[in-house]
Amino acid sequence: MDFGKWIYEAVKDGVPDDAAAFCFNLYESDDDNKFDVQLIASPSFDENDSDWACEECFTTGEELYTVTADNWEGALETVGRMIEKLVSEKELPVCFNDRRIAYGFVDGDLYIIRKT
Repeated sequence: MDFGKWIYEAVKDGVPDDAAAFCFNLYESDDDNKFDVQLIASPSFDENDSDWACEECFTTGEELYTVTADNWEGALETVGRMIEKLVSEKELPVCFNDRRIAYGFVDGDLYIIRKT
């Protein structure tokens, strides 16, 4: 399944109305050169405090998307590129409209793609 289809499948039943932002959380996988992506939605957003992404009102849970990369920097770059492509081409589900979007490793910095 490609990344865009995974996102559509993840939100097909909707997200809570109070979702203010989405974050694509990256995790190192147990498999070599594999990194997992989990989508969450949060009822809050603070550009200056990444803790907003810790407050979840929606999550894909164990339904993860897997990315192959040589290292964590490559995984971060790959995921960022995939999200930016979907945003720029307006290929995200309608529930992403007017909501902020970020991505990053759960124990690292967040990279904001859309602030408003």
